[in-house]
Amino acid sequence: MSARYRHKPMTGRELSQALNRVQLSVRQFSRLTGSQPRTIEKWLDDPTAQTPHWVRVLLALLAQPANMEVARHISDAALIEEEDRGDTPHTVGI
Repeated sequence: MSARYRHKPMTGRELSQALNRVQLSVRQFSRLTGSQPRTIEKWLDDPTAQTPHWVRVLLALLAQPANMEVARHISDAALIEEEDRGDTPHTVGI
């Protein structure tokens, strides 16, 4: 079955600007959403990548500070494991 709705995907530039606007790095957005960092990097770097519409919606919502706080609490509550990459959890801005 094909999708009922089609949305214009964000470009890598639009995604980069949106991440900057909400002050999230690739790693922070990855942690918040559960997406793989390499997937987000592909969305940023590959002009043929199809960024899901939810990314645009979520980043627009995260521009509101109260929504960012709620998203962080939801993500933190659902987090099972965080890979140690040399930085202490919650000191990387999320």
